[in-house]
Amino acid sequence: MYQLDFGSPVEPRLGAYHAFDIALAFDNCDKPGSNTGTGPEALEVARRMSETFIAFARNGDPSNPAIPAWAPYDLERRATMIFDVETRSVDDPRGDERRLFQVAPFLKQGT
Repeated sequence: MYQLDFGSPVEPRLGAYHAFDIALAFDNCDKPGSNTGTGPEALEVARRMSETFIAFARNGDPSNPAIPAWAPYDLERRATMIFDVETRSVDDPRGDERRLFQVAPFLKQGT
């Protein structure tokens, strides 16, 4: 499990929006349509994310020297890698939200 907290320096009001991670994960910050910019922070986040995706594709384990130790995800710890200027592993980073929706589930009309 990972969470992208690094937001767009090109469009700051958008933050780390859905699919923003694609240019970072494939290290394509300089390609048209990427809102990552090519500043040193964006390039470093892209390097870490792309190394992680490559490691996972190669051997099924995302651990690599570009990121801190990353424990496998389980329901007890919920270890999540947070990709940001400072990349770090956090246990259950959105636990408060998860617990809220466990007691107040959102149901779409018609379900």
